Amino acid sequence: MSQLHTSQLKDLFIIGIDVGSTTTDCALINHTRNNRVECSFKTQTTRDITKGILAAIEKVCEQYRIEQNSEDIITSSSSSNDSTIGPNIMCVIIGTTHFVNAILSFSPDLERVGICRLTSTANECLPPCASFPDALRQSVFGDYFKLDGGYEVDGREMYEINKEQVFEMCQRFQSQNLTNIVVSGVFSPINEQQEEKVAEYIREFYHDRLQELKITCSHTISEMGFMQRENASILNATLKGIAQKICRSFQEAIGSKYDCPFFLTQNDGTVMSPSMAMEFPIFAIQSGPTNSMKGAAFLSKIENAIVVDIGGLTTDVGVLVNGFPRLSNTNVSIGNVLTNFRVPDVHSIALGGGSIVSSSSQLLLHQEEHSKSFSIGPQSVGYNIFKEALIFGGETTTTTDIAVACGLLSMESFQSVLTQNHNETLSSTTTNIEEILSRLNENNYAQQVLHQIHQMVEDAIDHVKTSSTPLPVLLVGGGSVLIDEKNRTFEGTSQVLKPQHYQCANAVGAALAQVSGRVDKVLNIDVASMGSDHENMTTSIMTPLDAREHVIESVKQQAKEKAIRNGARPETVEIIDFECIPLAYVPGNTCRFICKAVGQLDVSVVKNSSSSGWKMHDNGRDNNIHDSTDTNSIQQVVESNNSSRNNAALSSTSTSSNSTSTSSEPRIMNIIENSTLSRREWILTPTDVDYLEIGSGIISSGGGGSPRLASIVARNLIRKCHHNNNSDHSKHHPIKIIQPQDLSPDAFVLPLAVMGAPLVLSEKFFVEEFVKAIETMKNMTNKKIEALFCAEIGGSNSITPLLVSAWTGIPVVDADGMGRALPELQMISYLIYGGNHVPAMLCDDKSNHVIVSSTNPRKPFKSLEELFRPVVVSLGSMCGLLMAPISKEQVLKYTVKNSYSGIWRIGKSVSMARHNFMDPVKSIFQAHQGKLIFVGKIVDVDRKTTSGFNVGKCVLQGNSEFQNMKCEIDFQNEFLVATLLSTEESRETTTARQRTVLGSVPDIIAVVDSQTGLAIQTEELRFGFRVSVLCLACPDLYQTEQALKVVGPKAFGYSDIELNCLQPATFSSVFEEV
Repeated sequence: MSQLHTSQLKDLFIIGIDVGSTTTDCALINHTRNNRVECSFKTQTTRDITKGILAAIEKVCEQYRIEQNSEDIITSSSSSNDSTIGPNIMCVIIGTTHFVNAILSFSPDLERVGICRLTSTANECLPPCASFPDALRQSVFGDYFKLDGGYEVDGREMYEINKEQVFEMCQRFQSQNLTNIVVSGVFSPINEQQEEKVAEYIREFYHDRLQELKITCSHTISEMGFMQRENASILNATLKGIAQKICRSFQEAIGSKYDCPFFLTQNDGTVMSPSMAMEFPIFAIQSGPTNSMKGAAFLSKIENAIVVDIGGLTTDVGVLVNGFPRLSNTNVSIGNVLTNFRVPDVHSIALGGGSIVSSSSQLLLHQEEHSKSFSIGPQSVGYNIFKEALIFGGETTTTTDIAVACGLLSMESFQSVLTQNHNETLSSTTTNIEEILSRLNENNYAQQVLHQIHQMVEDAIDHVKTSSTPLPVLLVGGGSVLIDEKNRTFEGTSQVLKPQHYQCANAVGAALAQVSGRVDKVLNIDVASMGSDHENMTTSIMTPLDAREHVIESVKQQAKEKAIRNGARPETVEIIDFECIPLAYVPGNTCRFICKAVGQLDVSVVKNSSSSGWKMHDNGRDNNIHDSTDTNSIQQVVESNNSSRNNAALSSTSTSSNSTSTSSEPRIMNIIENSTLSRREWILTPTDVDYLEIGSGIISSGGGGSPRLASIVARNLIRKCHHNNNSDHSKHHPIKIIQPQDLSPDAFVLPLAVMGAPLVLSEKFFVEEFVKAIETMKNMTNKKIEALFCAEIGGSNSITPLLVSAWTGIPVVDADGMGRALPELQMISYLIYGGNHVPAMLCDDKSNHVIVSSTNPRKPFKSLEELFRPVVVSLGSMCGLLMAPISKEQVLKYTVKNSYSGIWRIGKSVSMARHNFMDPVKSIFQAHQGKLIFVGKIVDVDRKTTSGFNVGKCVLQGNSEFQNMKCEIDFQNEFLVATLLSTEESRETTTARQRTVLGSVPDIIAVVDSQTGLAIQTEELRFGFRVSVLCLACPDLYQTEQALKVVGPKAFGYSDIELNCLQPATFSSVFEEV
């Protein structure tokens, strides 16, 4: 044997596999030789997917042996069952779509889940699965039980865990045969002890059924954001049974021929063991786009490019930035269920190799001519392409037929992909192929379809671009044969490339084995820096800066250690993402720390795991992954997934942050005449709430908290009211909005809002607690409360009065106190003009009421703010706020009228633009006066908490027409001033005359996602976000000399800004439309 052969035997290989709905892709990676791709193979996904996986592995090994034989490296006596490289396969890494497909298709294998919450009365208005699609909710929801528990944002317990309550819940769950349980506690990412204690009690109760018991604690699944974390935990729990079947089937198949472990790829492109996948299948639900983009970057050696991945069903277009997939600005929805995972920013269109090409007359063999009118997708034949496509003897025209007709693909190329049965079909149709291709090419039909395919991809590329700078396009995926890269180009790109092994880029990406560790914690720096050793405290000699650095290093070290525990080589681990976000309203020097570490997979760990059997020790079980598996179970999982997959091509995930309606039908307002009360009433629908959510976010100027959660609650209450409208026992009412002029002459309206930290609002939400507080305010003031009044239309507070309306039946007046969001109470319009501010009241989720009946007359409004802020902190950093009732006369003279109508119009305009593939950012100016002042990428965010406010600045690097420029935006809860600078300048190094102020308070500075037009709040600002900055006109009430003293630039310390407000904005009423 030659020396070369001997060294070759020492090489270690990784096999990467991507199991798709149509094909299974496989790549053989030489780990020893810098992850060199030796060969790749694509085969049809089989009914039993494990057979397809084994066939793919055997094929790449066979290809490798043949290539080595041709170089006389290994002998010809090697057989497929005695592979020379078989013993040197280090591991198999698999990416699969079966978890997401199970959610999309409402697979019968999804398990029913019992949910227990650890909380106060918070979040009762949003029961578990409330935001799930009806069919999915019916499949997975088992039962729900609320337990005492939960934490405040500063780590204090709301209530202690009650063991008797836990056993009572278990008894109820057991009576329904529920053994799959989610434990979901408020602020559990801050402190997991309560969730762990409840899990321990559950195991104690189910001691005789531990083999069946599955427990998911929400703190192990995701980060801050109660509803999103609970949603992800429920999806994780319902997938556990499927994950166990799939992982055991994979292991049985791979272990039967290869002495090596296997791993699954996670959403972030890193790997996890099968035992971890069986506990946390949600982490593998969206790994496909990440694998494809990682593979494209590795194969092309290009770090900045647009990746176009064309599969059998869809085309995914994303952007590589410095070799990593660009992440979405918003969190991901899985099967229309909102979670708080962030994934690559991918734009998907219904175009793939199986897409159906439809014309006005169905294209069959006996037709004499073809219509020039045709459509491509969204329907697809999917994995049935080898039965239904014309070239395989079927009667459906697909894009693959078009590719063959145009000479981009040969029939011989299918030989290796097809199974034996389908190869026989291929042979039988070969005699008719010339006739099929001739008819497809009549009247240049195939070329017309090909041109349309090219145009669809070009539009998708344009959709993800945020700069005019031409970028290369990397075509990957089996369906990329639809693009003639040699004879066609895409506008705005520098070149179009198909790297070697492009068909299997996703399998290559899967094989690039990395391991991650992530930490997301809220910590008080002063306390955390002391550590656990109180006897040897060093903080007394630590400066604040030293203490901060000490905590930062501690968090980074925890992330690195977590990555190492997960199997990373210690010397390769590095921090790739870190954020420190100060928290407003939270006592002390408290910040939220988010840190992620990544390293290369440790070969020694892999070898050890190979011999260990991968026993899973959790929930009292000792489940060996080699346990026997029902041979039909994995087939049933796959078939149930595939049965609905073709109709869900674009439903797998969405990076939209809301559930906006995309109906293009003319909007008919649901406005009724109430003759009894002599007024008209706007009865809100879920679609109305969609529009209000979008509009209120944009008009908020980055403050007021995200309206997302409140809007989900509102939609849920509207649906409950609709379902219960025939019941006299329903406590929910239609949400009504009325015109200010329709108020009775002696009527008063009651201003409402939520006061506190936006982070707390993402964990704790309440509505019903306002009801008792309203009664208290009525009795105290003896006023006739005819309607509720929105104190602040921007952000979450726009939705708060609507929720209370659903609970009380009291309508909301179409007006508000700001026409935007502003940081302090004295900035409410009617208070500026002399309105009464007391009595004022705070309420919380534990039935506490705090009332202020009078304040310092020398600074009455400022005093109220100063009195309430420490109380809000002591009550958990979030409270409901009720202000003194105001009269009809004050509403008509000193508030912003028709503000709900205004934000509804903005939201509708953005939603319709997105539906019609128009520019959603430009659509905002059709509904509200304003201008675009900057477009760019966030390159720096500097935050701190001062006197309870989220204060800082955001720096943007310009692109498009703002190339070589930057914009600095200052904020204090809301965006205050936007300044244009050259790339070398900063606000601190320039004088007032050198700076160009693009916009300032009281005008509204809005930062929106450049692709979706959706608002980004100040607490959501992140490095790398691609945004557009708008300056929108404020109401005329804020442009008077009296108002500018309170809300103008000088009120915020900007004495050098020359005020130049836009023409005042006025909202027109939606009541005028009907």
